[in-house]
Amino acid sequence: MTLSSRSLPEIVTRSQPSLAETDGQSKNTHVFEKPRHRQLAARARAYGGRIGKRIGVMLTAAALLSVMLIPLHESANIGMYDYGTMKFDWTTDPSAWLKPADPAYSDYNVLLDGHAHTTLSDGRLTPEQLVEYAIAQGFNALVVTDHNTVAGGLQAERYA
Repeated sequence: MTLSSRSLPEIVTRSQPSLAETDGQSKNTHVFEKPRHRQLAARARAYGGRIGKRIGVMLTAAALLSVMLIPLHESANIGMYDYGTMKFDWTTDPSAWLKPADPAYSDYNVLLDGHAHTTLSDGRLTPEQLVEYAIAQGFNALVVTDHNTVAGGLQAERYA
């Protein structure tokens, strides 16, 4: 029987060996296909490699950026100024230029600095200097927000 004389269902069924033709043993009909677990392992290795490359590029970029910015930070002389001698002998009137958003309200009755640190935390001004600075800026209320201590706020309250 020639190929042209066969019917299509016969070709399809004859292309895969039956268990009888293989002596009762099942054989893999897909000769070039890897087992499923090896396919998954290969895909996982490829994915891990791509992620590893991305992490490496990000770490390299962060290292280069750090190396470039360290000299800029050191040349800025941050922290070289002695804030202990700073005086605030000026006054500002914010109500001259700061108006309420809603015209139904009259002038502001409280103008506050809602976040300020003292030298008792990570600030640069003593509690007394902070009060003087707030007065010079035209604030009539001040919130001292030192980290892990209320001592700076209490000193500022006693001074005010």
